Amino acid sequence: MKKILHPTPPVTTLVVAPAENKLNLPAGVQLQEGALTTQKAIDAISVFNQDELNDNLLNSVGKMLLSIEKLVNRKTRNCIALSPNIALSAAVAIKEASLLGSKRAFFVTVGNMDIEPEMTNDGKTMCLTIFGEKEVERTPSQYHTFFKWNEPCYIHCHMTSYPPMNLTRSVNKIVS
Repeated sequence: MKKILHPTPPVTTLVVAPAENKLNLPAGVQLQEGALTTQKAIDAISVFNQDELNDNLLNSVGKMLLSIEKLVNRKTRNCIALSPNIALSAAVAIKEASLLGSKRAFFVTVGNMDIEPEMTNDGKTMCLTIFGEKEVERTPSQYHTFFKWNEPCYIHCHMTSYPPMNLTRSVNKIVS
């Protein structure tokens, strides 16, 4: 059988973080500097929620949208995005990844989400939600798995365009 080789992107991990964070990143990890225009970020958010629009959220979403575009175009392998509103960012990320024609996407959201992102049950998008003390509303799906973490954790969203693994089997191994 032939091996199909894909060129390796020069950036393996892209980090989306607020500008005031001074991160010491290892080789192969890049901090997303630029952001989309404020209007494009507002357009992406406007479908979901207009209540929490502020400069920090718009900047975070703008950087995240650029990062998703880089993922889909295979300029980076994965992305870690820190966001002030995890639920809104996850919903925007899932919608944008599907709009850009991503064949498969695997999202890991860490933190308590007040809205659940809309996902198709076609196997192209998988999501692992790790939550804390506050119980999240669960909609049963084989493509959206929930995991309760009892220790405090940071809120971030991890996105990758590579084929997802079987979440149920992996989470059961962790819990067991």
